[in-house]
Amino acid sequence: MLEISPKNNLKSLDKVAQAPNHWVLFSCILKEWKGSHLTTVTKQSSKMQLTSIGSNMTEVETADARILFSYRTPVAAFIHGTGYVKTEKYWSSTTSRHINKWMGKDISDTCAKIPQADLDVLS
Repeated sequence: MLEISPKNNLKSLDKVAQAPNHWVLFSCILKEWKGSHLTTVTKQSSKMQLTSIGSNMTEVETADARILFSYRTPVAAFIHGTGYVKTEKYWSSTTSRHINKWMGKDISDTCAKIPQADLDVLS
């Protein structure tokens, strides 16, 4: 198992090292930052399913939600127990079409809009 600490000075870990309690998936093992090191989390399942559903549209399914990615950005989700949500941020007309196609225009018009940061945390 690979142990990583902020002292490794890897550029890809800079943001993670600065974010306490940030979840990271390494080699299919869920890890969580605890202070200055990663610990293995065994209480949650890290099983995810990735599905390409269109040009530059991808859906990631986790135990808690189905998340729509437009290009590489999470923009909408179906959260179990909550329902459909979408970003309150306007990205582009193409991303808006992705959201409408994925959840349906009627649902898209009436679902809750949430901060982009909340969708970023889901993914």
